[in-house]
Amino acid sequence: MLFYIIIALIGIAILMLALKKPFLTLLIFLFLLPLNAFIITYAKHLFDLDSTQRLILTLWKEWVVITLLIWAVWQFIKTPKHKNIKTIQLFWFDYLIFGLFLLALLTIIWGVKDPKTILFGLRYDFEFFAIYFIGRILRPNPRQLKIAFLTILSSSLIVVIFAILQATLFPWDFLNRFGYTYAFEWTPWADLQSSQIVGETREFSRIISTLSGPNQLSSYLVLISVFLLSIILFAKKIIFKAGAGFYFLIILLPLYRTYSRSAWLGLCSAILVLMIYLLIRIFSKKQPAPKSNFLLSFAVIFFIVLTAITAFIYLNSINSDLISKMILRGFSTSNHQEALKRGVELVKDHPLGLGIGSAGPASQWGLGLENSVITESSFLQIGVEMGVLGLIGFLVIIIALIIKTFREILKQKEEIFKILLLGSTLGLIALSTNALFLHSFADTATSFTLFALIGISLSKPDLRGSKANE
Repeated sequence: MLFYIIIALIGIAILMLALKKPFLTLLIFLFLLPLNAFIITYAKHLFDLDSTQRLILTLWKEWVVITLLIWAVWQFIKTPKHKNIKTIQLFWFDYLIFGLFLLALLTIIWGVKDPKTILFGLRYDFEFFAIYFIGRILRPNPRQLKIAFLTILSSSLIVVIFAILQATLFPWDFLNRFGYTYAFEWTPWADLQSSQIVGETREFSRIISTLSGPNQLSSYLVLISVFLLSIILFAKKIIFKAGAGFYFLIILLPLYRTYSRSAWLGLCSAILVLMIYLLIRIFSKKQPAPKSNFLLSFAVIFFIVLTAITAFIYLNSINSDLISKMILRGFSTSNHQEALKRGVELVKDHPLGLGIGSAGPASQWGLGLENSVITESSFLQIGVEMGVLGLIGFLVIIIALIIKTFREILKQKEEIFKILLLGSTLGLIALSTNALFLHSFADTATSFTLFALIGISLSKPDLRGSKANE
């Protein structure tokens, strides 16, 4: 009983904070996101919580989002329309997001009827969009944006330091003392895995740091990495460029030790797009860029990429069998291929979809492992749940967001907005590439952070200089 009383009091406190200080609430939320899995797992172990209590504790993120949505809706309602003041300037793809949400609700008619599964489906498919709209309505000014960005980087530093220690000094089962366990495969309601093995020995176990798994860690590290590249390009002070470059190189070790092939591919795709963007801006006649700054940034990024490739080759030269174990991973690769194939077949056989929550992590939590549908792709997951129309709609939304953030870079003069817009673009490209092979949009630390930054960087232009809700 005491547990539920404490949780109720904390819930009321979060609601009051969100309504009074929404920006501060968002800051705390973004700081805790990558630390959430460790905190919840350790709390369960420390206080001997049962599965129901742990689930309630885990849902703190959803409660924060709900309270911020309540604030956002109230801001929208109370804004005087007769004074030609708009709380949020909706883009055409924002309406498409609303349409996709209605389509998801419509699939309940012929799809999954279990309320718990439906709620999990809505949570995994639309919660990051909700955070995006919250960011759009918050409209922080440049000073507040810098605080938000520094908050995210500070939190990431904890993750990276812990990951490096786990990769170099800590034993493979170090996390077991905090409530983790070793199991061949994670299952819903079970303790998190302390490590995942590559090959036959624990020598090459995949690190997870403070996140829930190696794929989640790699996805988050890639997101931080592309924002660091954005700092290198747009920061005015050399010390910030140098610091970002140094931090990027440090991240490479834990990113390597996740052995996540899709995350590496996502980072490579983002870097490729960035290099093309730099070359276009350098040689563009219509929109010429300051060549001295862009050429220097191009050289620095090229050097960092070359260093990363050299480090990768060196690390693999230590053990000649590692590269084959890591990349081929026969069991993992075959499972991925089978899951992707099954996802494509389900979309073909059920063009209207099987209903929200019928695929992806939501199906594991709601329907159980024996009835779950894991497609190993966020895009196929959407296709299985909401059919061909839902898949097309989701693809259009992601592509439109990428194009919009790219175009907004040229319109902005503030350094922080340029950094966030380019980082958001590259982050969405990397996440989307990753999501071709994993359910990466379900990685809350990555997707929530990214869509919050996209939302606030695309907030209403004529209010950016004013005092936002703190």
